[in-house]
Amino acid sequence: MTRVLILIQARLRSQRLPGKALKPILGKAMLSYTFERLQAIQTPHKLVLATSDSPCDRALETLAHSHNISCFRGSEKNVLERFYQASQQFCGEILVRITGDCPLVQPSLLDRMLSDFMKSKGQIDYLSNVHPRSYPKGMDLEIFNSKTLNQTYIHAKDPYELEHVTPYIYRNPHLFSIVNIPYHRDLSTFNVSVDTPEDFQRVSKLIEKYTPSDPLFELDTMEEDFLNYTTH
Repeated sequence: MTRVLILIQARLRSQRLPGKALKPILGKAMLSYTFERLQAIQTPHKLVLATSDSPCDRALETLAHSHNISCFRGSEKNVLERFYQASQQFCGEILVRITGDCPLVQPSLLDRMLSDFMKSKGQIDYLSNVHPRSYPKGMDLEIFNSKTLNQTYIHAKDPYELEHVTPYIYRNPHLFSIVNIPYHRDLSTFNVSVDTPEDFQRVSKLIEKYTPSDPLFELDTMEEDFLNYTTH
């Protein structure tokens, strides 16, 4: 069994910004930045792209393979089913959910959260930095075990829960042990998730500014940019 399985959800048929995962920043597909940051984590892991079985998403599979990353293709609409089936195929014990619109995911934070999750020895069912949010949107990290995912897959019925994978978990704190990791200040109003052309422009500027000198630049490097953004 794979101890830590990181599943990246991505597809090209986004409504607000179609094809965003392949849009270039400094000559490289946006999704490549997500791949490279996750490949940098120190915790032993298996990294898999979980994309849809739509023909247009074959391009994402090709990109994943160019980074030596495995790919699972499943339901386009029922993302929970796709996530669950991918976890079964690759036998994940500890699961990390990442969305492909997050090119600034923080590898050091993920390492720290995985360490906390494993040290809990099963006492934590769901660990995130999202509930409540203090990190910027687009740096979301969610960790849970295969037992929690199995329960979710069996019981989640609401369309929102099927589309977003984890709502059944955090909507049921009486069923699961839920822990949140906060940032030292509230940057929740800042957004580095790419959903619109404006988001893409904003994130591109940050990558262009910091990547040439530090490809894995951290959140503290960007704090001044964030505070300027949130106050102007």
